[in-house]
Amino acid sequence: PSTALGGTGIKTYNDQTYYAICGSTSGTFTFSNTSTTSSTNTNYNITWGNGNPNYSANTFTSTTQTYSTGVYTLNYSVTGGNGCISTSEKKVFVGSNPSIGTSNPGSTSVCTGQTLTFPINDATNNTPGTTYTVNFHDGTAPSVFTHPAPVNVSHTYLLNSCGINSLTYSNSFYVSIVASNACETSTGFAAPIYVSNAPVADFSISPSSPVCVNTVVNFTGNATSIKVASNSGCANSQSIWSITPATGWALQSGSVLGIDNGFNDPSLWTTPGSNNLSVRFTAAGTYTIKLKVANSTNCGFDEITKTICVNPTPTATFTVDQTTGCNNLLVKTTNTSSAPSCGVNTYNWSVSYSAASGCTPSTSLFNYVTGISSTSENPEFSFVNPGTYTISLVV
Repeated sequence: PSTALGGTGIKTYNDQTYYAICGSTSGTFTFSNTSTTSSTNTNYNITWGNGNPNYSANTFTSTTQTYSTGVYTLNYSVTGGNGCISTSEKKVFVGSNPSIGTSNPGSTSVCTGQTLTFPINDATNNTPGTTYTVNFHDGTAPSVFTHPAPVNVSHTYLLNSCGINSLTYSNSFYVSIVASNACETSTGFAAPIYVSNAPVADFSISPSSPVCVNTVVNFTGNATSIKVASNSGCANSQSIWSITPATGWALQSGSVLGIDNGFNDPSLWTTPGSNNLSVRFTAAGTYTIKLKVANSTNCGFDEITKTICVNPTPTATFTVDQTTGCNNLLVKTTNTSSAPSCGVNTYNWSVSYSAASGCTPSTSLFNYVTGISSTSENPEFSFVNPGTYTISLVV
């Protein structure tokens, strides 16, 4: 059976059927039978939801019911001639369009990770059944409340507002609170909300450590820090670099370390550093690179330290335990090449051969002793044929 039910002020609100009387503290509703199966229906039952006795009859044309201010759930069931029962839920609302407001709490130029609390105003006298939706317009899900509304609502901002245009303000978020019920919708706003990034220092190194002496190394700043201000738009963070020890390197063209005068507030820096550095390391050793970034006093600053190892140009030297002997001579090497500042050397040994006069060499001129190869640090050779062998080492 059909449960279609006509009535006073019928409308759809929040995807549900409502009967509404607005602007009053009480109201009398007329409900009418609009069931498409009326000719075969055998019973009608209405639970009013206001505490009054249920309506129950074998036939139903129309009836009335009085409600006071508020929202009520009406249940309507119809029994068909085949004995089947259908039930539907409706809402009845008596009240007025809601009032709502919010305001800027002040100090709304904040950093990511900070929380602001916004007051919810003028909601005390709204009708039960009013819904409050607070949207912060920063990509997060809205907060939803039912009447009575809370006194305030807090929100933590995780994204900067650069490039966001809200209401009449550039580079800012705003807060809207919508109060709605079956009668009407009202909206309050708070703006502007400027959110800057809390600085996070980072940089990459190319080529990566270790490097060779006299190599130019590029340090690329990857700080995530944006300052947002109403009067000057958006600006990236400023950088200060330091390299320890202070000697053994030279800045390349366009690179500036910066001078912070011992302060973390960039407004007190004499010279900000460049975002990227190019440095030629002229002496071997281990160097410490520190990057400090900041964008404003209230967002603080951040530092990161990385090291890079610079190796000297290697010197290849070695000795052998003997230089003459009979064929199938075993010769052991002792590698005395210079050690790197970090990492390990790689070695490549090679042998050239000059046959002795009147000697026809066999195919196998020499062998590495078992388990040792041309890339070993101290290989041992077995020289097979008579003649002169020259051992070479590249480090």
